[in-house]
Amino acid sequence: MQHYNASYQAGFMPNQHASLPVVYEQLPVETWQYRIITIDLRENAPLDEENLTPLGSEGWLLCGIVQPVGTSKLIYYFLRSNR
Repeated sequence: MQHYNASYQAGFMPNQHASLPVVYEQLPVETWQYRIITIDLRENAPLDEENLTPLGSEGWLLCGIVQPVGTSKLIYYFLRSNR
């Protein structure tokens, strides 16, 4: 009994592979706006849903939160597209 793989049945010899075409598309360059909000935890609570929702409605995306070592500060990093 002979065994044939799918590529042989599709017209390719064994150990031959079909190559996929490469398509290049010219895309506009994406530019971003950045926003940084610093909160001192000794004076204010961290940002919560009530604070973050309006920023999201304006298109801001929270992309990072950092608390520098030895400080009581939280630094929130946001970005949004310029489009």
